[in-house]
Amino acid sequence: MVIIIILLLSLLLVGSSVSYLINKVFYFNLAKHNIKISEAKEGYVILRGVIKKFAPYIISPLSKKPCCGYLYLVIDKHDLDKIVHIESNIVDFSLCDKTGQCIVHPKSVGTFYNNAQWPPYIRFGDSISPYNLDSNPGNKRYRHMEYRRQEGEEIFLKGYYQRARANANDYPELIGTICGKEDKPLEIIPAYEGLEIATSNRDRWFVKLLQFFYHAIT
Repeated sequence: MVIIIILLLSLLLVGSSVSYLINKVFYFNLAKHNIKISEAKEGYVILRGVIKKFAPYIISPLSKKPCCGYLYLVIDKHDLDKIVHIESNIVDFSLCDKTGQCIVHPKSVGTFYNNAQWPPYIRFGDSISPYNLDSNPGNKRYRHMEYRRQEGEEIFLKGYYQRARANANDYPELIGTICGKEDKPLEIIPAYEGLEIATSNRDRWFVKLLQFFYHAIT
Protein backbone atom coordinates (compact mmCIF):
# COMPACT_ATOMS: atom_id res chain seq x y z
CA MET A 1 0.00 0.00 0.00
CA VAL A 2 2.82 2.40 0.86
CA ILE A 3 4.40 1.78 -2.55
CA ILE A 4 1.08 2.50 -4.24
CA ILE A 5 0.75 5.77 -2.32
CA ILE A 6 4.28 6.76 -3.34
CA LEU A 7 3.52 5.96 -6.99
CA LEU A 8 0.31 7.98 -6.90
CA LEU A 9 2.08 10.94 -5.32
CA SER A 10 4.79 10.68 -7.97
CA LEU A 11 2.16 10.75 -10.71
CA LEU A 12 0.58 13.79 -9.08
CA LEU A 13 3.96 15.54 -8.98
CA VAL A 14 4.64 14.75 -12.63
CA GLY A 15 1.17 15.94 -13.59
CA SER A 16 1.68 19.20 -11.70
CA SER A 17 5.05 19.75 -13.39
CA VAL A 18 3.58 19.15 -16.84
CA SER A 19 0.69 21.51 -16.07
CA TYR A 20 3.17 24.17 -14.91
CA LEU A 21 5.21 23.86 -18.12
CA ILE A 22 2.08 24.04 -20.27
CA ASN A 23 1.02 27.22 -18.48
CA LYS A 24 4.50 28.69 -19.00
CA VAL A 25 4.38 28.00 -22.75
CA PHE A 26 0.81 29.31 -22.99
CA TYR A 27 1.76 32.54 -21.20
CA PHE A 28 4.89 32.96 -23.36
CA ASN A 29 2.84 32.64 -26.56
CA LEU A 30 0.33 35.23 -25.36
CA ALA A 31 3.10 37.65 -24.42
CA LYS A 32 4.82 37.10 -27.78
CA HIS A 33 1.79 37.52 -30.04
CA ASN A 34 -0.18 40.34 -28.40
CA ILE A 35 -0.31 43.70 -30.17
CA LYS A 36 -0.92 47.31 -29.18
CA ILE A 37 -4.50 48.56 -29.34
CA SER A 38 -3.52 51.31 -31.80
CA GLU A 39 -2.01 48.68 -34.14
CA ALA A 40 -4.97 46.30 -34.04
CA LYS A 41 -6.70 45.62 -37.34
CA GLU A 42 -10.18 44.27 -37.76
CA GLY A 43 -10.26 40.54 -37.11
CA TYR A 44 -9.06 38.04 -34.53
CA VAL A 45 -6.38 39.57 -32.26
CA ILE A 46 -4.64 39.23 -28.89
CA LEU A 47 -4.53 42.42 -26.82
CA ARG A 48 -2.84 43.17 -23.53
CA GLY A 49 -3.90 46.01 -21.27
CA VAL A 50 -5.30 47.19 -17.97
CA ILE A 51 -8.96 47.20 -16.96
CA LYS A 52 -10.42 50.68 -16.49
CA LYS A 53 -13.75 51.84 -15.16
CA PHE A 54 -16.68 51.54 -17.48
CA ALA A 55 -20.21 52.18 -16.19
CA PRO A 56 -22.33 50.52 -15.07
CA TYR A 57 -20.33 48.51 -12.57
CA ILE A 58 -21.82 45.59 -10.65
CA ILE A 59 -21.60 44.80 -6.93
CA SER A 60 -19.97 41.50 -6.04
CA PRO A 61 -22.13 39.21 -3.85
CA LEU A 62 -19.63 38.45 -1.07
CA SER A 63 -17.41 41.50 -0.54
CA LYS A 64 -20.07 43.95 -1.79
CA LYS A 65 -17.38 45.78 -3.76
CA PRO A 66 -17.85 47.32 -7.21
CA CYS A 67 -16.31 45.42 -10.11
CA CYS A 68 -16.91 44.62 -13.75
CA GLY A 69 -17.10 40.87 -13.14
CA TYR A 70 -16.83 38.18 -10.48
CA LEU A 71 -16.49 34.44 -9.92
CA TYR A 72 -18.14 33.20 -6.71
CA LEU A 73 -17.43 29.71 -5.36
CA VAL A 74 -18.65 27.85 -2.27
CA ILE A 75 -16.32 25.03 -1.20
CA ASP A 76 -17.29 22.17 1.13
CA LYS A 77 -14.23 21.67 3.37
CA HIS A 78 -15.74 18.48 4.83
CA ASP A 79 -15.93 16.85 1.39
CA LEU A 80 -12.40 17.26 -0.02
CA ASP A 81 -13.01 20.86 -1.08
CA LYS A 82 -15.90 19.97 -3.36
CA ILE A 83 -17.47 22.91 -5.20
CA VAL A 84 -21.11 23.01 -4.12
CA HIS A 85 -22.08 26.36 -5.61
CA ILE A 86 -20.69 28.52 -8.40
CA GLU A 87 -21.89 31.69 -10.06
CA SER A 88 -20.41 34.46 -12.17
CA ASN A 89 -21.39 37.72 -13.79
CA ILE A 90 -19.70 40.31 -15.97
CA VAL A 91 -20.50 43.56 -17.77
CA ASP A 92 -18.78 45.59 -20.49
CA PHE A 93 -15.57 47.33 -19.48
CA SER A 94 -12.70 49.33 -20.98
CA LEU A 95 -9.22 47.96 -21.74
CA CYS A 96 -6.36 50.47 -21.94
CA ASP A 97 -2.72 50.42 -22.92
CA LYS A 98 -0.31 53.29 -23.63
CA THR A 99 -1.59 53.66 -27.17
CA GLY A 100 -5.35 53.81 -26.62
CA GLN A 101 -8.40 52.04 -25.28
CA CYS A 102 -11.15 49.76 -26.52
CA ILE A 103 -14.50 48.65 -25.18
CA VAL A 104 -14.79 44.98 -24.22
CA HIS A 105 -18.07 43.09 -24.71
CA PRO A 106 -17.60 39.80 -22.78
CA LYS A 107 -20.06 36.93 -22.48
CA SER A 108 -18.17 35.14 -19.68
CA VAL A 109 -16.06 36.28 -16.74
CA GLY A 110 -12.92 34.57 -18.04
CA THR A 111 -10.08 32.81 -16.23
CA PHE A 112 -8.78 33.62 -12.74
CA TYR A 113 -5.40 32.76 -11.23
CA ASN A 114 -4.28 32.33 -7.64
CA ASN A 115 -1.97 35.30 -7.23
CA ALA A 116 -0.86 37.32 -4.20
CA GLN A 117 -1.47 40.58 -6.05
CA TRP A 118 -5.13 39.75 -6.72
CA PRO A 119 -6.16 37.43 -3.86
CA PRO A 120 -9.73 36.17 -3.43
CA TYR A 121 -12.09 37.55 -0.83
CA ILE A 122 -12.84 34.68 1.58
CA ARG A 123 -15.49 34.14 4.23
CA PHE A 124 -16.52 31.04 6.18
CA GLY A 125 -19.88 29.73 7.33
CA ASP A 126 -22.06 26.72 7.97
CA SER A 127 -24.46 27.69 5.20
CA ILE A 128 -24.12 27.85 1.43
CA SER A 129 -26.01 31.12 1.55
CA PRO A 130 -23.71 34.19 1.54
CA TYR A 131 -25.80 35.90 4.20
CA ASN A 132 -24.90 36.08 7.91
CA LEU A 133 -21.45 34.57 7.46
CA ASP A 134 -18.99 34.41 10.32
CA SER A 135 -15.46 35.55 9.42
CA ASN A 136 -14.01 33.13 12.00
CA PRO A 137 -12.87 30.01 10.08
CA GLY A 138 -12.94 27.70 13.12
CA ASN A 139 -15.13 24.62 12.51
CA LYS A 140 -17.01 26.27 9.65
CA ARG A 141 -17.96 23.82 6.94
CA TYR A 142 -18.11 26.06 3.87
CA ARG A 143 -15.47 28.36 2.43
CA HIS A 144 -16.94 31.17 0.33
CA MET A 145 -14.48 32.54 -2.24
CA GLU A 146 -14.87 35.51 -4.54
CA TYR A 147 -12.58 36.54 -7.40
CA ARG A 148 -13.19 39.88 -9.10
CA ARG A 149 -12.38 41.47 -12.44
CA GLN A 150 -11.48 44.93 -11.24
CA GLU A 151 -9.86 48.19 -12.21
CA GLY A 152 -6.09 48.00 -12.49
CA GLU A 153 -5.92 44.28 -13.31
CA GLU A 154 -3.71 43.53 -16.31
CA ILE A 155 -5.19 40.97 -18.70
CA PHE A 156 -4.90 39.42 -22.15
CA LEU A 157 -7.90 39.42 -24.48
CA LYS A 158 -8.35 37.01 -27.38
CA GLY A 159 -11.25 37.96 -29.61
CA TYR A 160 -12.60 39.76 -32.65
CA TYR A 161 -11.59 43.40 -32.91
CA GLN A 162 -13.42 46.16 -34.74
CA ARG A 163 -12.18 49.71 -35.11
CA ALA A 164 -14.39 52.58 -33.97
CA ARG A 165 -14.58 56.22 -34.91
CA ALA A 166 -12.51 58.17 -32.40
CA ASN A 167 -14.03 60.89 -30.26
CA ALA A 168 -11.87 63.95 -29.65
CA ASN A 169 -12.91 63.94 -25.98
CA ASP A 170 -11.64 60.40 -25.42
CA TYR A 171 -8.26 60.07 -23.73
CA PRO A 172 -6.59 57.79 -24.36
CA GLU A 173 -8.21 57.68 -27.77
CA LEU A 174 -11.07 55.20 -28.10
CA ILE A 175 -9.94 53.03 -30.97
CA GLY A 176 -12.29 50.07 -31.12
CA THR A 177 -14.29 47.26 -29.57
CA ILE A 178 -13.50 43.59 -28.98
CA CYS A 179 -15.91 40.70 -28.47
CA GLY A 180 -16.36 37.03 -29.22
CA LYS A 181 -18.22 35.11 -31.90
CA GLU A 182 -20.00 31.78 -31.89
CA ASP A 183 -17.00 29.94 -33.31
CA LYS A 184 -14.50 31.64 -30.97
CA PRO A 185 -15.81 33.18 -27.72
CA LEU A 186 -13.87 36.08 -26.22
CA GLU A 187 -11.18 34.86 -23.82
CA ILE A 188 -10.08 36.85 -20.75
CA ILE A 189 -6.77 35.66 -19.30
CA PRO A 190 -4.74 37.23 -16.47
CA ALA A 191 -1.45 38.79 -17.66
CA TYR A 192 0.40 37.47 -14.62
CA GLU A 193 1.46 34.02 -13.52
CA GLY A 194 -0.44 31.75 -11.16
CA LEU A 195 -2.41 28.53 -10.89
CA GLU A 196 -5.76 28.57 -12.65
CA ILE A 197 -8.80 28.51 -10.37
CA ALA A 198 -10.76 25.29 -10.81
CA THR A 199 -14.43 25.79 -11.63
CA SER A 200 -15.47 22.13 -11.63
CA ASN A 201 -15.01 18.97 -9.56
CA ARG A 202 -13.56 17.03 -12.49
CA ASP A 203 -10.20 16.12 -10.90
CA ARG A 204 -11.42 15.32 -7.38
CA TRP A 205 -11.31 11.56 -8.09
CA PHE A 206 -7.54 11.56 -7.59
CA VAL A 207 -7.82 13.14 -4.15
CA LYS A 208 -10.49 10.61 -3.19
CA LEU A 209 -8.24 7.79 -4.37
CA LEU A 210 -5.38 9.02 -2.21
CA GLN A 211 -7.71 9.31 0.76
CA PHE A 212 -8.95 5.73 0.22
CA PHE A 213 -5.43 4.29 0.29
CA TYR A 214 -4.47 6.46 3.24
CA HIS A 215 -7.33 5.11 5.33
CA ALA A 216 -6.57 1.58 4.15
CA ILE A 217 -3.07 1.62 5.67
CA THR A 218 -3.83 3.60 8.85
